[in-house]
Amino acid sequence: MSQHTLAVYGTLKRAYGNHRLIRDSHFLGEGFTVRNFIMKGDGFPKLYDTEQDDQERQVLVEVYSVSDEELACCDMLEGHPNWYRRRQEPIVMLDSWDDDPIMAWIYIMHDGSQRNEDGPFLKDYRGYRLQVWERPNGY
Repeated sequence: MSQHTLAVYGTLKRAYGNHRLIRDSHFLGEGFTVRNFIMKGDGFPKLYDTEQDDQERQVLVEVYSVSDEELACCDMLEGHPNWYRRRQEPIVMLDSWDDDPIMAWIYIMHDGSQRNEDGPFLKDYRGYRLQVWERPNGY
């Protein structure tokens, strides 16, 4: 079974509902995209290509080493190749000793017709996190 490097920016991140699909994978660290993207979110994030040269449009990601089976599950969740398309993009790891990017799979919206070049844009998705219930003091 082969391993694949996968960069995630939305509900596949830790503390979000879809992380269950990759929870047994190896977390490699956090990074950011070398290329610029437009990320918008209304309940869940959508990543679009952009031609604008603006470092404010690089996206923060979590990077994992995933199995064939985990990648196939993520493909199904993301509707690859019809809704999102999975493609390899260079990612610079935040805890790396050098600036050499690694290549990782990432999901980009297939249909750019809904892309809007006007802000606001997301750099890091912080949507509806799973809430961990804790027993109140005294109970």
